[in-house]
Amino acid sequence: MAVLLTVYLSAAACLECRKNRSLWIGFLFLFMALGFWRMEGARAEADRMREMGLAEAGQQRISGIAGGLEEKTYGWGTELLEARLEPSGEELGTVSAFFEARPGFEAGDRILVSGELAPYDPASNPGEFDYRAYYDSRGMYWKASAESWERLPGGSPLRRMLGRIREHSAGVLDACAGEIAGIFKAMLLGLKGDIPDEVYALYQESGISHLLAISGLHVSMLGMGFYGLLGRLGMGKRPQSVLAAGFMVLYGVMTGFSPSTRRAVIMFLASMASGWAGRTYDLPSALSLAALAILWRNPQALTQGGVQLSFLAVGGIGALNRAMEGAGLWKSRAGKVLGSGLAVQFATYPAVAWHFFVYPPYSIFLNLLVIPMMTYAMVSGLLCLALGSVSLSLGKLCVGGGYYILKCYEALCALWGRLPGSSLVIGRPALWQIAAYGVVLGAAVLLAGRLRRKGLWLAGSTALLFFMLFPLPRGGLSVTYLDVGQGDGIVAEAGACRILFDGGSSDEKSVGEQVLTAYLHSRGIRSLDYAVVSHCDGDHISGLETLLASGGPDPGWETHPELPVPL
Repeated sequence: MAVLLTVYLSAAACLECRKNRSLWIGFLFLFMALGFWRMEGARAEADRMREMGLAEAGQQRISGIAGGLEEKTYGWGTELLEARLEPSGEELGTVSAFFEARPGFEAGDRILVSGELAPYDPASNPGEFDYRAYYDSRGMYWKASAESWERLPGGSPLRRMLGRIREHSAGVLDACAGEIAGIFKAMLLGLKGDIPDEVYALYQESGISHLLAISGLHVSMLGMGFYGLLGRLGMGKRPQSVLAAGFMVLYGVMTGFSPSTRRAVIMFLASMASGWAGRTYDLPSALSLAALAILWRNPQALTQGGVQLSFLAVGGIGALNRAMEGAGLWKSRAGKVLGSGLAVQFATYPAVAWHFFVYPPYSIFLNLLVIPMMTYAMVSGLLCLALGSVSLSLGKLCVGGGYYILKCYEALCALWGRLPGSSLVIGRPALWQIAAYGVVLGAAVLLAGRLRRKGLWLAGSTALLFFMLFPLPRGGLSVTYLDVGQGDGIVAEAGACRILFDGGSSDEKSVGEQVLTAYLHSRGIRSLDYAVVSHCDGDHISGLETLLASGGPDPGWETHPELPVPL
């Protein structure tokens, strides 16, 4: 998938090279070669880390600088930056440390953790989230179950200050925003732990979950807002640019600098640098700079869905939308707004299908409604932070506007969810389907400029591209034995008939969501024809209970308790 996306973006870059095309194509292939070299180096480093045998060596002592402290499902967690194995001083990169109760240190403190180390597990079933690949892409190879800790001298005063600001801001939002505090903390502070599960699922199914992650939308609003404020205070453009850039870097560090945040901040820095130098800001160039910076440091980030979607969405606006405008597919203002959204959908559709298996076809229209209101929601949250630090009453007053906007979001998502086909389970497409999709998309855009009936061409191309990634009919019998730990989970497919035999585990707590649903959706299966249960022990039905309770794939029941079930 990553290689295909690289080919697509490379082809787009070649088409953009009007002058000295051979020179720029040569540079392109040089950087691609350097990228593959860096990728192999990162994989070799990950293998070296896991071959150290630390998981079998018992309790270990690890020192490092604590990142942001966040509440997890089963305790508290932090990232130990610049982690080292003590007393040898062996570098471990970044280590995730988990605590049963909230520890007393702050972000930026240098601490020593004692506990057992374990590597992240790879995906063992089709469709299952690959934790090992995800954390490898972030340079994190170990997780530590902390039994004790102690504070060491030193640390990072800057991170400590930013951590205190983040913690204070989270407390203000908790005190003022009530039930919507978790959403505000995700949008403004990068803290997602307090978002209600049902709200996050609602946003995700409707295709607007990007509002809950700090990305280009949030960074541009906050950064340009701060830049404009400095201008109103009478500051010159160059000091404005420097201060706004520094402010957004600090903001990125405070919120954890996820890949999408890092991409947005780098592009914002490019915008400020162009203003400072009196040059024109070019979106594809800024996007390429962000890709170079992120992938040189963490080359395996290219394989992650969040990174792919972040770059493809912006690339859809900066390259694909520009090509579609050049072909004359839309000329009116309304057409351009709708066209930019359609370009983003075209660009991200393969990555959404590949990583998430479910596609919300109406999300383009929903985003056109919710994104304009996002500015006012963020302003409401920022005013709550500013005035709530002085008076909680003023903070509650300021958060009122954002409250109604977020409730409006939930109502719109619920309304969209009632529309037929609002959430299509299309499964993971084959790589050849994605390759063909890219060829057809490129050909459709290139040919559009030569045609007269562009509207009809656009409608036909959109329909063709939409159905190109749908699952193909399968023949024969397929039986899959799922890895559920201590338990059973077997899926049989014969033509259009799908049967689940048992589906539970005694040691995997989220087997229904993370294994059964993930596998079924990856195969494009939304509902089961039969669910056969051999007996009602937890290691045979726990996942099935989760499916029914969460509204997952709905099994059609055939209850025959008097008949033996051969398994």
